Amino acid sequence: MAISPPNYTQVPNTILDRMHEMTPAEVVVLMAICRQTFGWHKSEDVMTLSQLVRMTGMSRPTVLAGINSAESHKMLERTEVNKQTQCYRLLVASEYQQPVKDPDRSKGLTGKDS
Repeated sequence: MAISPPNYTQVPNTILDRMHEMTPAEVVVLMAICRQTFGWHKSEDVMTLSQLVRMTGMSRPTVLAGINSAESHKMLERTEVNKQTQCYRLLVASEYQQPVKDPDRSKGLTGKDS
């Protein structure tokens, strides 16, 4: 399947930069929620767990584990709308934050300090 240009959803760099700290389920759940929120220029979206299961192709327990993990990493907030529906919102800082100090990024391609 070819990718259709140019139709994109913004993904916060924090998610991409911290993927190595996340479970695969957490990454996939966050990508699905990015699509349903930022992809439609919304800050939050109301979804059922069944919708997330369909979107991600993962089992219900795996999706729940991804949601719980994203919440524990303070990247996702969910609030109950009713018994079967939740409102999901990515926790994005309202103001620009100081960049994370990563020693590997302060070095050039040669590995020497810039």
